[in-house]
Amino acid sequence: MGFGSGENLLNLISKSSNKSHFIGFEPYLNGLASFITNLDKKHYQKTRVNKSDVRELLTFFPKEILHEIFILFPDPWPKARHAKRRIVNEANIELFLSCLKTGGKIYIATDVLDYFSSIEHLFNIISETEILNSNSFDIRPINIISTRYERKALENKRKPFYIEVKKILDKKKKVF
Repeated sequence: MGFGSGENLLNLISKSSNKSHFIGFEPYLNGLASFITNLDKKHYQKTRVNKSDVRELLTFFPKEILHEIFILFPDPWPKARHAKRRIVNEANIELFLSCLKTGGKIYIATDVLDYFSSIEHLFNIISETEILNSNSFDIRPINIISTRYERKALENKRKPFYIEVKKILDKKKKVF
């Protein structure tokens, strides 16, 4: 979701089987163009991209269709009055989970501690999710490669945080 120039998406596609299919959303034309330029023609049939806000289209997706969702270094909207614009919020997590298969995973990376803390808090109180890397938020999951945004964070002395969440069956009432 919002794949930037698509480094991680390209990596996932190149390592996948022919049975896997990928959908990428990137609202910025430069990122989309960079990704398409670097996508090997042999992967065209299993790849779809869209230049729109992912939330607009996910509402039309069938329930429990996705195996994995990657949200890497989304805009943190650091000002308090703009926090409601963050892609990872209560309403959007509900939307993501509705499209995610049971056992599916969400991967999120950010270099903004406040944003990460709010993400962790949300997933801790949602009963149908389990945080898989609660002891290693500073270690990049194996299926995420270093991206331009991660390198930029490190160059600016900002520590990246990663969270890997699994959708589980428990659907007890949430308390927000």
